[in-house]
Amino acid sequence: MFLTYALLLLLVIPCTLTAWSAWTLAVNRAKADKAHVPILTRYVAPTNPLWIVFGNFIIALFRRLPFGSGYFTRFYLHGWEAKDRYKIHLELEAILEIPQRRKDFKRNVEQMAVLDIYGKNLSTTDDQEWQKHRKATAATFTERNNELVWIESLNQAKSMLQYWNERAPHPIRTLSEDARTFTLNVLAAALLSKTYPFKGCEETQQKAPSARDDFAFRYRDSLSKILQNIVPIFIFGTAGLTSWWMPTPWKKAGYAVYSLRAYEMELISEERHNIAHGKKSAPNLVTALVRACEEEQKGGDAKRRDGLDLRKFILTEEEIISDLFVYAFAGNDTTAITLAHTLMETLRLCHPLGQLVKTTGNKFQTIKIGSKVVTIPLDTMIHANMSAHPMDWNPGRWISSPADNTHQIEDENLLLDTTGCYLPWASGQRVCPGKKFLQVELVAVLAKLFRGHRLEPELEKGETIEAARKRSQFTTQDVQVRFLNEMRSPASAGVR
Repeated sequence: MFLTYALLLLLVIPCTLTAWSAWTLAVNRAKADKAHVPILTRYVAPTNPLWIVFGNFIIALFRRLPFGSGYFTRFYLHGWEAKDRYKIHLELEAILEIPQRRKDFKRNVEQMAVLDIYGKNLSTTDDQEWQKHRKATAATFTERNNELVWIESLNQAKSMLQYWNERAPHPIRTLSEDARTFTLNVLAAALLSKTYPFKGCEETQQKAPSARDDFAFRYRDSLSKILQNIVPIFIFGTAGLTSWWMPTPWKKAGYAVYSLRAYEMELISEERHNIAHGKKSAPNLVTALVRACEEEQKGGDAKRRDGLDLRKFILTEEEIISDLFVYAFAGNDTTAITLAHTLMETLRLCHPLGQLVKTTGNKFQTIKIGSKVVTIPLDTMIHANMSAHPMDWNPGRWISSPADNTHQIEDENLLLDTTGCYLPWASGQRVCPGKKFLQVELVAVLAKLFRGHRLEPELEKGETIEAARKRSQFTTQDVQVRFLNEMRSPASAGVR
């Protein structure tokens, strides 16, 4: 009897999931038909937890089959839009309205919940709650902090260049890993006023960090493990990942969540102690964030602005920790991926996020596609493709000049506003708060690396320089999503 029930249960579960999926697909298809827009159908939702974990692995296996190319491998891969770039928009249609209509198309905070490891934060809130986080965190991005970022970026870039010239195996195949070390070290200085020497990928592998390394072990190692395993952390939770039956790397990531939280709590407590005793602190993001919240709390009883009680704009310890984590996430992986691409390609073509994720919320929204006005249903997710750019190198697209062909180069000007066609940091009120941070960091590292050096692809046996450049370009454009869009196999393109 037990075996019968077990078999029935095994049949009921997949049948129920299949029926539910078919019903929701039919509902969504009906909504899309009413909107009269071109439709692309997927039978597995991109937010399906199992597909998030195993999807790319399944696609890789499918591609090895004789018939393993086509619709399935094109549109079911995580980050397919980053590989497809502008092709899908030539087949269907695209719009520019959505990023510009902030009040109509709001941030899809549900899809950003993967970053809620320590609670709500700047990336996973909206409206008044978002204003609270934005107000408190805005104080952390100052010119004084940018100066610190500039100095540390130059120092780390100098050490990275020295490693590539003198200590790294040649050809160099560790650009992505070394870029992550660079950004982690810059973050350590900006976030916590901790400076550490640059160690290349090969050197790091030769000596594993020990508990005695304190900060390097408790911050850089913990943060690195969390970022590498952020999807399983979101799906199974920290407690679930530390279960005895979990794979060892996931289990270590679960413990890293606790370790990073404990370390940041120490920093917050230390800064509050300094405030209480009138001591000055180093100009980093932790001290600025904690002090902004403490000062607002002191003056909150008497302050009101635009009808809002400013006491509601105070962050709790958990919210401070969560915002610190989001800054570390946004300032590390996105910057490292961008730097790795920049040493081979450009941010215009290779964006670590790939999409601006929006939602229509609880209202119907209309948009104009060509000469047609389309109504989008309420509670509809909107994914605006940030990788849909032409592949041709044409600097003229960013230059304004008189219409006639007789003008001189002095008559040309760089476009001051590119928000209609170039959105690497989003735009408007929800523009990335670390935009200046990243710009300062990237300009510093590129200036230091290329002031007296150039980067060129390593030639394979019998290969011409033109063929090597095409191979390197293919490597940069062959992306997949782990959590962000990054090169699938960067080591396949060696450089000198």
